Amino acid sequence: MSNLDFNVADYKTEYPDLFPEKTWTESETTETITNQVSEFAYTGEVQTYTAPASGTYKLEVWGAQGGYRSNSTYGGKGGYSIGTITNLPQGTELYVYVGGAGGSGTTKTNGVVAGGYNGGGYRYGYKGGGGATDIRFTGGTWNNSASLLSRVIVAGGGGWYGGSGTVPDSSGDDDRGGGGGSGFVWTSSTASSVPSGYSVSSSYYLTDATTYAGNTSFTSTSGSTETGHSGDGYARITLVSGTKKTEITETANRWNNIEDQKASGTFTGSFNYNGKIITETDTKGNKITHKEHIGLNYVEYIESTGTQWIDTGITSSNNTRIEMELAFTENSSTYGIMGSRISTSAESYNMFLIGGDIRWDYYKSKTATSGSYTVNNKVTIKQTDTQTTFTIGETTKTLSNSSTTFSVPYNIYLFSVNTAGKADNRCAKMKLYSCKIYNGTTLARNFIPAIDQNNVPCLYDKISKKYFYNSGTGTFNYQ
Repeated sequence: MSNLDFNVADYKTEYPDLFPEKTWTESETTETITNQVSEFAYTGEVQTYTAPASGTYKLEVWGAQGGYRSNSTYGGKGGYSIGTITNLPQGTELYVYVGGAGGSGTTKTNGVVAGGYNGGGYRYGYKGGGGATDIRFTGGTWNNSASLLSRVIVAGGGGWYGGSGTVPDSSGDDDRGGGGGSGFVWTSSTASSVPSGYSVSSSYYLTDATTYAGNTSFTSTSGSTETGHSGDGYARITLVSGTKKTEITETANRWNNIEDQKASGTFTGSFNYNGKIITETDTKGNKITHKEHIGLNYVEYIESTGTQWIDTGITSSNNTRIEMELAFTENSSTYGIMGSRISTSAESYNMFLIGGDIRWDYYKSKTATSGSYTVNNKVTIKQTDTQTTFTIGETTKTLSNSSTTFSVPYNIYLFSVNTAGKADNRCAKMKLYSCKIYNGTTLARNFIPAIDQNNVPCLYDKISKKYFYNSGTGTFNYQ
């Protein structure tokens, strides 16, 4: 038997039948966070930052350098921009685009030399421009228009573009470096110069904001001083000071025999369900989690010994689709696996195990897989619109489905076959690990092997939120 991890809040929707009287209250704890630093090096793709608290954030970006020639003639260096957001809410996502250094060549015959990631210009022969480094409120590819119109701070490539490539001159050698970097910061003074469609709210104006060109002196990534930034770009986000709020979900006192208590920021509670007591603890900053779900434990499988079967409550038709994982514990005789039928010669939707081979009765046809389904080897059965596959190990057998429209007015049984409302007494001796039944594309049953609060083996349906029990004799085994 395996226990489950569940967030207690999930019980509201996952298992309403188990705890019909429950109510819920939400509370918060707060925590002050200061000087939390996050660093972003060049990766060639967008990186995401989620604000851990509501508060003040310092943003720093360094642009990438242009490329170079084999004679060490380097391109322009990246710039630097800095600014502070004073009111960023907890959970806000920022998107960080770190520029890549421009491509390099050796001669003017090298063809087009690529610019660096995030807007670096390209050129023919020698050095490509360095890419900008920026932080945005909208994600996407680096050149996505909506994303570009959400940039709040930019360095390296200059303003709204990445570093430029070199432009051919009359000398024929074209050995000048790619463009260095000026930058952009979102402030009240720059608001009038942004392109049409710019999407960042004025509530996120940066304060203490400055841009530095790639030929000036500014703070390096290590905290020293550099004149222009060399190599790939870089970004840093510092949570200067903020308040982190954590929701704590607690049970109310409407469950039978429940006792709640809070002490020193830790919630401890216990409740009694059908004589079984569970204690739960929530440490500060985390939601309550059960190690065991009251009333239900999933198990690996339930096993029929040859007299047990389950009524699924679902009739069959040509629109029915089934997925199962099972293993036979005996295969020497004829056993009903699942399904329903009007009669042995009329409309059918069922499977039998006959001498180690699975026979698929679909509409009025009977076809066999011609496989050997050995004892205790898992078999995976999956039906599509046109065929049904039977897989054991590396071997798969496929049978075609009839295209004829039909319906069977009797419920599908598991571990047996329902013939005109009566279970076939040749119940399969097998282990059932999972079973899904679809009506077309709609999942109607999602059966999970389980034991209930009284330790009775059964199937729990995650769709109807109900237990399905043995309708035969004896008791299912389980593991």
